[in-house]
Amino acid sequence: METEKILIKKIRELRKIKPSSDWVFSLKHEILGTRFSPLFILRPLPVFTFFFFLSVLVLKTIYAVPGESLYFAKSAIMGMKNNLFLKDKKPEMMLALVDEKLKELEDVSLKKETKKIPSVFEEYQKTSKESAKLIREGKIDAKEIISQKENLKEIVARQQNIKASLNSPSAEMKDFNCTLFEKYKEDLKERTLTEKQKEIFEKAIEDFERGNCLDALTKILYLGNN
Repeated sequence: METEKILIKKIRELRKIKPSSDWVFSLKHEILGTRFSPLFILRPLPVFTFFFFLSVLVLKTIYAVPGESLYFAKSAIMGMKNNLFLKDKKPEMMLALVDEKLKELEDVSLKKETKKIPSVFEEYQKTSKESAKLIREGKIDAKEIISQKENLKEIVARQQNIKASLNSPSAEMKDFNCTLFEKYKEDLKERTLTEKQKEIFEKAIEDFERGNCLDALTKILYLGNN
């Protein structure tokens, strides 16, 4: 009787013991002929991990600004896209490039990221000059540029907002329309103008000197188209 009690007690103690996970999977392997690894089940799937980090990398690249480590990748992507745009040299394509750089400048100015502002500002000024030059060299019909007048106005308004939020280098920020005007003005200086055309040209210069670059540009484009 005493032996039975001891046996029952031992059985109860054994029932409390739980086998290890490795032993269970090893036993399944022996029975089913399939290898299971508890560590594999607990590990994140490599494919999902890869795509997660890839997504994060893509997002950080899209929103990178000059001065950040991933900006070189963004510049390369933008360069490829810009080369496709430049095949047509349409004014709206050029303005799209200016708009993209202006957005970067707006972003850092709103966030007050003062260390990034100089490099972002430099990129914006560079793009503005290059776009103005390409528009001029493209021998685009003046009507096409005038048709973008609302977009040009918007660019000026956004520049003014940035000037209001920055102390430096806001004073050096040049109106994109002024840059474009200067490109066309040089060409007209070499042309022989009628008295009427000279009068319009002089008024355009006056507008430019007063800072009304969009009005000045509109006048000089009219001369270039007549």
